[in-house]
Amino acid sequence: MNTGVTSFSQNTYDIHQMIMWACVVIVIVVYCIMIYAIIKHRISNRAGAAAIYTSTKMEVFWALISFLILITLAIPAIQNLLDMEHPTRSNMPVVAPSTASITISHQFMINASILYSADE
Repeated sequence: MNTGVTSFSQNTYDIHQMIMWACVVIVIVVYCIMIYAIIKHRISNRAGAAAIYTSTKMEVFWALISFLILITLAIPAIQNLLDMEHPTRSNMPVVAPSTASITISHQFMINASILYSADE
């Protein structure tokens, strides 16, 4: 993904990079834990089967971690979307109804217009 030119596209790029690196860190941590568990509990170590039990505290802990990661990554993305939708912070010029303009093209429900003054 290329860096952005406008402030909105730069924010989108920054959010993309933040989420990508968060995913990379999560994958590295999970793989390290998995490799440790495989080495520690392999059959050649004469490790016996452990009694299986459930821990509600551990399940709630893992659910909260996932929820916090999701919220931490969603807040900047939602803020960026709200900033893009706010008309006063837009990078696109807004044509006032009283301004004379000629529509030169239509594409994807967007009108491209040329502004001209009445003096010309």
